[in-house]
Amino acid sequence: MIYESANDGCGGWLYAVFCQATASRSRGSAAARRSCSDRARAASEKAATRLRDHLLRRGFPGGVVAQVVRESLRLPQDDA
Repeated sequence: MIYESANDGCGGWLYAVFCQATASRSRGSAAARRSCSDRARAASEKAATRLRDHLLRRGFPGGVVAQVVRESLRLPQDDA
């Protein structure tokens, strides 16, 4: 058997099922965190682009727009 029994009286198969379920849940949680992070980043980038375009259409100078977008969306200086 792939998994060693924990000698808990339940048998090796139950331990194996538990280990597989725990590993699956852990991998699922990691995938969900990555997905949420990617979606939040995409939403943040989209919001920054829309705000930048809006302010530029209103005639604000580019330097002012970049600073306001960074401050408003709390972006690092490289992104805006």
